[in-house]
Amino acid sequence: MNMTYFAGQNLTIGYGHKTIISNLNVTFPKGEVIGLIGPNGSGKSTLLGALSNFRKPEAGEVILKDKPLSSYSAKARAKLLASLPQNPQAPGDITVEDLAGYGRYAYQRRWSSDKTADDKAIQLAMVNSNIEDYAQTPLADLSGGQRQRAFIAMTLAQDSEILLLDEPTTYLDLPHQLEILKLIRHLNRDLGKTIIVVLHDLNQAARFCDTLLCLKGGKLVCQGAPKDVFTPKMLADVFNIKAVIQNDPANNCPTLLSYDMI
Repeated sequence: MNMTYFAGQNLTIGYGHKTIISNLNVTFPKGEVIGLIGPNGSGKSTLLGALSNFRKPEAGEVILKDKPLSSYSAKARAKLLASLPQNPQAPGDITVEDLAGYGRYAYQRRWSSDKTADDKAIQLAMVNSNIEDYAQTPLADLSGGQRQRAFIAMTLAQDSEILLLDEPTTYLDLPHQLEILKLIRHLNRDLGKTIIVVLHDLNQAARFCDTLLCLKGGKLVCQGAPKDVFTPKMLADVFNIKAVIQNDPANNCPTLLSYDMI
């Protein structure tokens, strides 16, 4: 029998009396970059909150390695799953290295800690996030892109198999957006991380993701390779736009060439 690696089964999630996602079934392929796309209010961040255990579903279960996510202890869960929310916050005077150290919580015991292992993991996380040159720099002195890489270093220090990133390119200019997206690709291809990321830029989602998962109104509309999901019909049905799409020969990805409201 095949193991269920990471999935949501019959998920219903809401806020107060408002249901955002209803009876959703979704499976996330291991070892891929999976992009969550959809219009505002479609349930992308809500789903990510349930996948990270920040929000308890009203019904259904998140399954991780054939077990309900809710059955894991906090430390056991953190060793498998790391999450970075929108607009993460930390004191401005904390250094990059100290911030990355927060990611070692899951490996620290009450009375002792393997400081050597922690230090190695922190240094490696900063190297893999390309932020090691700023190890002793306070967050307040970093650019937006550097700050985001510092928070990604914190998630990497957890040494988790799965990374959940909620709009990691928001508020960044285009060069810094590309910097973060290429970092995500590096973490996937070179470190073997499974990454689930919410993205608003559809061209970037098609270029940097292996699989796209499209939501509308809390429902799964389609899931598959970018060439199969990123189509004029999907854009019309989900985003209410008429679009011209062409294949970009530079990266062999579908690209939104022009669009207008229907």
